[in-house]
Amino acid sequence: MTYVFLVISCIVFIELFIFLDLKSEATKLVTRSREATGVMMSSKLDDDAKEAMIRQASVDIFKATFVLAIKFLLIVMVLYGMYWLFITIVPALRAEILDSFVSPLVIVGLTIVAMSYVWVRNAVLK
Repeated sequence: MTYVFLVISCIVFIELFIFLDLKSEATKLVTRSREATGVMMSSKLDDDAKEAMIRQASVDIFKATFVLAIKFLLIVMVLYGMYWLFITIVPALRAEILDSFVSPLVIVGLTIVAMSYVWVRNAVLK
């Protein structure tokens, strides 16, 4: 029963990750950071122009980081809500679930399950 909960949690995490488009948020953050680095290394811009661009880039990076953090927090809240609901229904499994979070064997197994799920999902949707 514990493994059913863990597999469902993995699938929910993956689906929320895709639904909330975290990949594009992370890409925006990295892209803007690279642009800011490029501005700093530019020999064609004077210091005042660099300062103005870096100020704007820092605001953009802060906004992107905030959006990414809020989306991750939303995922954590959903997963915690699932955990809380599950241990409310089956309280005897609380310790077993918590122990499984730090078990290397369970982590490797869930990673394989998650990768398989993503592979099958991509194959079905193509």
